[in-house]
Amino acid sequence: MFSSIKLAAFIFTLAAPVQSWQTEVHCQIGFMAEHFLHETATNMIARILEPQYNGSIGRAAGWADGVRRTPHPYSYGWHYISARDNPPDDCGLYYHRDCQAGGCVVQQISNQTNILKQCIADLGDNKYPTELKCSEALKWVVHFIGDVAQPLHTSERSYGGNSIKVKFNGTDTNLHSVWDKEILYAETGVNPFPADEIHPYFTNLVSRIVKDEFRSPTSGWSLCDLDANRGTYCAEQWAKDSNSIVCDYAYGRYVNGSDLWTGPEKYADGALHIIEEQMAKGAFRLAGWLNALATSTMGSAHVSNQRLVKQISR
Repeated sequence: MFSSIKLAAFIFTLAAPVQSWQTEVHCQIGFMAEHFLHETATNMIARILEPQYNGSIGRAAGWADGVRRTPHPYSYGWHYISARDNPPDDCGLYYHRDCQAGGCVVQQISNQTNILKQCIADLGDNKYPTELKCSEALKWVVHFIGDVAQPLHTSERSYGGNSIKVKFNGTDTNLHSVWDKEILYAETGVNPFPADEIHPYFTNLVSRIVKDEFRSPTSGWSLCDLDANRGTYCAEQWAKDSNSIVCDYAYGRYVNGSDLWTGPEKYADGALHIIEEQMAKGAFRLAGWLNALATSTMGSAHVSNQRLVKQISR
């Protein structure tokens, strides 16, 4: 007989997107974010993470995927939010309506941020946060800010696209997997990406952030004031941003029966530009969030991402 926790995990397995960005892509988003971290945030991270991560949120970013079934099966549903939408005809996400029982990515960005704030405050008081919950809270936050940038983690339809069978480069797969990894792997010829250092493809995305070369300007990416006391609000805005893509492109441009890589609609070409920008947004927001947490909680002067970008570009 299932225990209640195992039963909950089983239900989440049926209803949830099975993966956000591929695990090593999460690591790459973390490595990208490291380019925009303030020194105070870098020091904070090094003091909180376990030694095996060598102070790197990139190396720690995949941890949350590895514990979804054991030892933390209750966390399976934390990686997404099931907006009750009907793309491509209707999209819209509302936290109080759509956050599923057991928690969702918006709620957990806020919850784990609150835990992390206390851990960082202890650092400011020259206490060393030896409790495992501090390291885990940081790793949850790192991972979930990446998760919420994946559009299909913000829609309930077809379990985030997992039950929509598609062809990609002649291979049977599903729509969710196409957005998670297939387009990136096909475009770069890399499978998998390294989990211990940044790959040149992602270094180029960092350069594009610095040069502000994406479709939307980086000045509008935070969608909130990066106020750690408004974790739910910020995370909801990020989720809404991703959910809009579900209607505009993920389902809006999808043609049933067409190969999404080779088809005449060139679905993958347009999706690639969106995926790159969403990963860049995830990295940029993650850095800004950790910078805001570290500088506000530890008493240092806050340095905005925009100022750090200017410093890097010199």
